[in-house]
Amino acid sequence: MTFTKLDRGIAQSSIMAEPPVVFKVFVTVLAMSDPDGIARVSPVFLATVCHLLLDEVHAALSKLEMPDPESRSLEAEGRRIRRVDGGFLVINYLKYRGRSLKEAEAERKRLYRQNVKAGSNREEVGPQVSGQCPDASPSPFSHSNSHEEGCGEGQDGDGLLPIPRNLPFAEKDPLTVWRADIREHARLLKKGRTHIGPSRLTKETVDQEIAAFNLRIRDLS
Repeated sequence: MTFTKLDRGIAQSSIMAEPPVVFKVFVTVLAMSDPDGIARVSPVFLATVCHLLLDEVHAALSKLEMPDPESRSLEAEGRRIRRVDGGFLVINYLKYRGRSLKEAEAERKRLYRQNVKAGSNREEVGPQVSGQCPDASPSPFSHSNSHEEGCGEGQDGDGLLPIPRNLPFAEKDPLTVWRADIREHARLLKKGRTHIGPSRLTKETVDQEIAAFNLRIRDLS
């Protein structure tokens, strides 16, 4: 379970000039995308949930797979999706997801500085409790034997805060999936994997994911 944060830049995108059917299919693919940017759906599924004819869906998918000379993105010649094993890859999904996480972390730091300046003991970003990490989350690539190694679930020093035990399943399950995705990205990067689909996988993007996850946990604590 996950969600897609729609970038407001889509209002300036050339996708807005496409027919409503094409736009509807594209937004549905976005909504169904997993954290790796792949929507594991079939044209038949899209036709069902979009209330469209199968031929209309096939035509829309073909359009989305074609180069777009009017696109602002130079990546993949402006193509929006690519057929992959099991579904469709949204070409720029990880790029925009990484940007969103970076903005969320910047906002968290701004609030933290504001609270420190006001002497509020960081009330707006959540109090520190026993077992939580310091404000600056350690990198998942660090193997320090300091006390920070006990942060997060277990003793693996991945920098991820523990998920509160008293959350209902509907809230806890998406967080569990999200945390597993972050750990998988860190594992892949340690093994030398530098791309997921067409997007780069870097230490910075993983650290941004960790920061965004921890921000969400603090909001729930």
